Amino acid sequence: MLILAVLGVGVLQYPSAVSWFTAHVQASQVTGYSEEVDRLPLAVREAELSDAVEYNSHLPGSPLGDPYNPGPEANPSVEGVAQYFDTLASTSAMARLRIPTIGVDLPIYHGTGDEALSHGVGHMFGSSLPVGGAGTHAVLAAHSGLVNAKMFDDLHKLQTGDRFTVIVLGEILTYEVDQILVVTPNDTEALRAEAERDYITLVTCTPIGVNSHRVLVRGERIATNAAASGSLAVPEAGQRPGFPWWAVIIVGVPSAFALALRPRRSSRPPRQPAPHRVAQHTPAPPAPTQPPLAQPAPPQPAPMQTPPPRRPFGRHLPEQPAPAPLPAQPCGRHCATTEERRPQPRPARRAARVPLWRRVLRALRVGRRQCRHGASRQPPETLSSASRSLASHAASSSRESSHP
Repeated sequence: MLILAVLGVGVLQYPSAVSWFTAHVQASQVTGYSEEVDRLPLAVREAELSDAVEYNSHLPGSPLGDPYNPGPEANPSVEGVAQYFDTLASTSAMARLRIPTIGVDLPIYHGTGDEALSHGVGHMFGSSLPVGGAGTHAVLAAHSGLVNAKMFDDLHKLQTGDRFTVIVLGEILTYEVDQILVVTPNDTEALRAEAERDYITLVTCTPIGVNSHRVLVRGERIATNAAASGSLAVPEAGQRPGFPWWAVIIVGVPSAFALALRPRRSSRPPRQPAPHRVAQHTPAPPAPTQPPLAQPAPPQPAPMQTPPPRRPFGRHLPEQPAPAPLPAQPCGRHCATTEERRPQPRPARRAARVPLWRRVLRALRVGRRQCRHGASRQPPETLSSASRSLASHAASSSRESSHP
């Protein structure tokens, strides 16, 4: 039962646990990006930003496709792909995206392939690089509804007027949401750049699990100096995940089951022994200090006289000795000895008296049989005393009958 409880809680808390670890890894990546930027010389950072601005100025402005379909960046032989990946490549990530309203703090990588989208936010190839400037429109895409990570799951909760920031090589760019659209994957007209406008559009799939449409949250750049205070202040370290309550549930629920299934001690009083057992084990009370008053002793019945046992077959049979009584031994129970528990033997039954004529007839038959067949086959010393007495009685009877 306890094993089933642990397995059930583990399955239910698996998404929360994996999301927590993924958020921890992403926060480490953001912190590492900030440390890499701090280690870069100022001249290198300025050169990287200049190259990104020049790259944006040479974009053809052709219509864009669905960010989640394989684009030209998957083919290195396409013109401009190599230059795209070489721009803003001095650090492990291209930039950093923070949306305080929904608690998003993720790194931005080149392209929208599976490798980039599995670690954070991807920049769509063909759109402007997120370095700002008039006539630019950067497109940033991320997944929603993943089991192992929480990225743009709450993007649909943003409202007009909310703000987000993009940090690229130490530069903080602030944008304010001015448009939210839900379109089909092929409807990309809202992703075109507009003259004298500085836009960034955040894209994700909707509804979660169906992914039949796209959510487009567009933000227009505002002055950073006025918005840098308060919740938009950018910390150096990444946003660490909160306390892992899933661990408390995983440990607490099985522990509660174990305590509930533990055998409880009975609150009932101990069982009292039976009265007869108490009487057997209870020692005799001590003798009273003062003798009780003398009382007349009750008359004792006369002992019953047991008649002596009779001989079973007459006077010629020897008396059988009575069996010796067994020695009295304790039986190991509550009685004192075995002799007290053994039933007393009944008095011997009186042997039936055989008439004289029957005894004489029996003796004559024995004598005739011996005269007819001769002496007995058994040696004389093996004959019993009863046989010898019967034989002598038969012989004397035959002699008496032969004389008149």
